[in-house]
Amino acid sequence: MQSTLTQHYLGPASVIAVVGDLVMLATPVGEFKAELALAFPYRPAQGDTVLTIGEEGNAWVIGVIRGAGVTEFCVPGNMRIEAGGRISISGGRGLVLRAPRMELRADRLEITAQAIMERSLRCYRWAKSAMQVSAGRLRTLVQGQATLHARRIVQQAEKDVLVDGERINLG
Repeated sequence: MQSTLTQHYLGPASVIAVVGDLVMLATPVGEFKAELALAFPYRPAQGDTVLTIGEEGNAWVIGVIRGAGVTEFCVPGNMRIEAGGRISISGGRGLVLRAPRMELRADRLEITAQAIMERSLRCYRWAKSAMQVSAGRLRTLVQGQATLHARRIVQQAEKDVLVDGERINLG
């Protein structure tokens, strides 16, 4: 493999391999090494098509035409992202958020999903004004004791009400 560019070149290149900060490229004028000179922290992958510029032994990757590599932002301290308008994040195949502690603060939080699965060791919810659940069906399973405490309880059924227990105490 030729290690340096021997003529002027600006055009697409196919990534053959990535070795440290150098990218091994194949172009119509030959194979050579290039340094990354992108404005974002992209790590090319074998098979990517990149835009390359070079001359007389020096070559740089200056763009990504088709890529399957990773763009990764890593900072040693805190990081803040702020916009005067909206921030939108989307993932074509998913979104994963990980942290030892996470806080969401909003005046209004809306969640829309086909299905929601929640799993936790403990779950506490507080609603100062009102809490309402609207469901086509509701089922609650409790392994241990279930307690409902209220100043007033109203239960209504259009058909049968079943109460089954070893002992039922009223009053």
